[in-house]
Amino acid sequence: MSVFRPASGHGLTDGLVRLLGRRRAWRLGRKLYTAARGEGQNTIQTNGEKTLIEQAIAAFPEAAPFRAWDVGANLGEWTDTLLAAAANQGLAVRINLFEPTPTAFTSLSDKYGDNAEVTVEQIALSSKAGSAEFEVMGSHAGTNSLNLTGAPAGKTIKVALTTGADFHATHGGGEVHLIKVDTEGHDLEVLRGIEPLLAQRAVGIVQFEYNWRWLVNGSSMRAAMLLAERHGYRLGRVAPDGLEIYNSWNAELDRFFETNFALVRPDVRPRLRHSVIGWCEGNLPIERTETQENAQ
Repeated sequence: MSVFRPASGHGLTDGLVRLLGRRRAWRLGRKLYTAARGEGQNTIQTNGEKTLIEQAIAAFPEAAPFRAWDVGANLGEWTDTLLAAAANQGLAVRINLFEPTPTAFTSLSDKYGDNAEVTVEQIALSSKAGSAEFEVMGSHAGTNSLNLTGAPAGKTIKVALTTGADFHATHGGGEVHLIKVDTEGHDLEVLRGIEPLLAQRAVGIVQFEYNWRWLVNGSSMRAAMLLAERHGYRLGRVAPDGLEIYNSWNAELDRFFETNFALVRPDVRPRLRHSVIGWCEGNLPIERTETQENAQ
């Protein structure tokens, strides 16, 4: 890195950077920043995804069956977590998995071939139907995507596309209680493809991954929030101790660090453990009470 030249008026922090060196200070500062944001290790067991699955199942006790979509299923880890949680609560489920990568699709088909609760679809969800180039970084790589980064290790294949709304219309309609989207930067396009379902209030919760790959096609959390608000849904971050529901967009939401967000239907929100987050001076988050929120 270049030689550090301190800015005026920041004596304590400038001294700390000199003491640690810019690289170490940068790494420490980022770790502190992401820890304060609650963006630690991004695994299903620790990042709040498992908790959200369990709460979503509990939120729909009348579901017969509980319907879910796993968009970008890869190895099926999220589906395994859902199946285990549903079995623990004695709830029947029906899960549609979407995975366009040929080798991953074959592995999923072999894995769930005898499970009547799971159907695997070799197709990608997007904002339009048709076909598109798909970047494959590895046979089961978690970075395979419709977002073409041009990475030298990748190759491209042609895959079929449909929208969530079209798939829903041709596969029985009805309520989908939980959708998980992990498409390595293509997530906003998937949300746009299911927007007609949000307009119909046909989806309870949509969880989706967010990271730097959103930049490849110009996506942002602000655009996701506007999409949600058009149909009365609220946007929140998936956190280990529950959802953090945001009452407005702030630039702090578009930092492109990897985490998971969710769109939540208004009648479902009270059934989930959550907090309501606003913003104060300096772009700092502040927890609000439901009374304060409803008074707006």
